[in-house]
Amino acid sequence: MQETDVDALLRQHGETIYRSSRDGNCLYDSAAHQCPEIARDATDLRQQVARFAREWQQLYPDGNSHFSPIEARAYARLKGDVGYDAGNTTITNGLDEIAAPGCFSDHIDTFFLAQVAKMPVIVIDINNNVTLAVDKHGRSIDWLDAYDSSLVPRRKILLVIDGPHFMGRQMAQN
Repeated sequence: MQETDVDALLRQHGETIYRSSRDGNCLYDSAAHQCPEIARDATDLRQQVARFAREWQQLYPDGNSHFSPIEARAYARLKGDVGYDAGNTTITNGLDEIAAPGCFSDHIDTFFLAQVAKMPVIVIDINNNVTLAVDKHGRSIDWLDAYDSSLVPRRKILLVIDGPHFMGRQMAQN
């Protein structure tokens, strides 16, 4: 049912659904499918995003009072204290979560994803509302209402979030 609703939503925008994995890597699977020139699969993209996020975090060891709201949220995500075991790994912060295959992904991770993929990332919910949109530099795109595909370039990553699961748009096969 969930995928049927998302497919109907995407068809309104001239797109079809990419049925992403359900193994905890859905954000990265959906995104990697839309940028195969950047990453060969979800694991590769996840590792690229984790590396970028780590390097970005190291630029600001104590934060930055001039962060934009999205930068502040991304920074808080990386620093956020959590504590649980994931296989042979202990997850202690958001950066650990980003780096560990199968671990939780937050839509704020698209701040880093857009900069790695060098294209805009738009996250919509199943009601067609934009929950987060960033340009290729990770800057927030102000969006006040429903998703409108005519407002963004064709070259983008479009993700649909339904609860904890991300799905994306199907790319044409070569």
